[in-house]
Amino acid sequence: MNPQISDEELMAGVQAGRRDAFDQIYARWSPTVFRFLMRRTGARQNAEEALSETFLRLYRSRAAYDPARPFRPWLYTLASRSGVDAVRAERHGFHLALDDLHPGVRERVLARDAEAAEGQAARPDQRAELLDLMLAALRELGAKDRQIFLLSLEGFNASEIAEVLGMNPAAVRKRLSRLRADLARSLNVH
Repeated sequence: MNPQISDEELMAGVQAGRRDAFDQIYARWSPTVFRFLMRRTGARQNAEEALSETFLRLYRSRAAYDPARPFRPWLYTLASRSGVDAVRAERHGFHLALDDLHPGVRERVLARDAEAAEGQAARPDQRAELLDLMLAALRELGAKDRQIFLLSLEGFNASEIAEVLGMNPAAVRKRLSRLRADLARSLNVH
């Protein structure tokens, strides 16, 4: 896999029928898309099926992709739709593990956990409690809010989330602000 070739250039190769370009896109993006789909669908089998569906949709709709536009939001639009279809099919919840969080978010959670311990030895059950609280709070969200929050954990900014979900960027920023505040309140994090 050549990291110097942009995703947009690789997609142009996919559009031209180059199998190696598709293989490189898959190798580059399947791990992160899979993590997103695991949290979206809640079950490995569903996430694997949604991942396959995502890349099948990518291949089938390759002619519709505009290489002048960013690739990542387009890919996550396909993944989001595949995840929604998987959730509808199975009506499962979702899974969130500390190790699956965006590295910056994970470090903030661990730092807050350490501050809360105030010098006490960290207990393994503290992390589990925090994750249980986060899961409970996320389960309370509507489907659209959960998608917005999970995409933000993947490192998407408000404009990219808006593009993936077909929303106004200002509305996404407002919802993200409210979601973060609500989550912080429910976790007693200030």
